[in-house]
Amino acid sequence: MSVKKIRAAFIIAWLALVLVGCSVNNEQLKTGESPTEAETKAAIGKPEKEGTILYFYAPKCPSCQEQAPILEKWQSEHPEAKHIQKLSITQEENRNLAKTFGMNGIPFFVVLDEDGETVYSGKGVRTADQLDELNQRLAE
Repeated sequence: MSVKKIRAAFIIAWLALVLVGCSVNNEQLKTGESPTEAETKAAIGKPEKEGTILYFYAPKCPSCQEQAPILEKWQSEHPEAKHIQKLSITQEENRNLAKTFGMNGIPFFVVLDEDGETVYSGKGVRTADQLDELNQRLAE
């Protein structure tokens, strides 16, 4: 096999891994499937009175890098939205918590109500409008 073919195969395999690991906008809705209250409290503390949005990411994930400025801008435009927890899956306890929520790709969002119950979970980059929708789920 020539060096060019090996290099092309390597690049294709690498791209496939990145795309599968960081796929965009493949939503998954789960209701009532939450980790135990003890697991949640150990990782993030007690959910806020109005609920909490968990954002799982990895620093080197291309989709997460795309999400970061959108989320930062959205948070600066919504100072009342202090209930977003950013959790890097490079830390083992965060990775384990993400798995209990059924994380199957990153970036991954979970919306918890005031009782710590999951009202939404899904992976993919979110626009500002989609972040507004996640925030609205806390009011439901």
